[in-house]
Amino acid sequence: MPDSNPRREPGKSRPVRTVQPKTSSGSGRGRDDRARTLIPYKNMRALSAYYVGVFSWVPGIGLLLAPVAMVLGILGYRYGRARPEAEGTGHAAAGILFGIVGLILNAALAAVLYMYLYRLGPFIKK
Repeated sequence: MPDSNPRREPGKSRPVRTVQPKTSSGSGRGRDDRARTLIPYKNMRALSAYYVGVFSWVPGIGLLLAPVAMVLGILGYRYGRARPEAEGTGHAAAGILFGIVGLILNAALAAVLYMYLYRLGPFIKK
């Protein structure tokens, strides 16, 4: 006798379960809302500022990346405040902060290297 249940695969005794993802409409928060809270994909300026700010701590390239992170952070913060549905003001603020710290760290490293090389320069034999 053929199985008349459309949700049951042929030769299987249990029905196949179909799971529908929760959406924003209805009760509870959907997957889209949770992902947007963690990753502000609608505010790419803020997200870019965050990642560039993290990479601005790398010695050497940080002198170039830190100002970029600060500018992107300011733009992302303004964008997030103008469009609340975009969110991302936290990532923008973190990008600004990481950029400032990266600039200070890299400038201090450059100053220490310059002073070290400048003071030891006359004593190094060529």
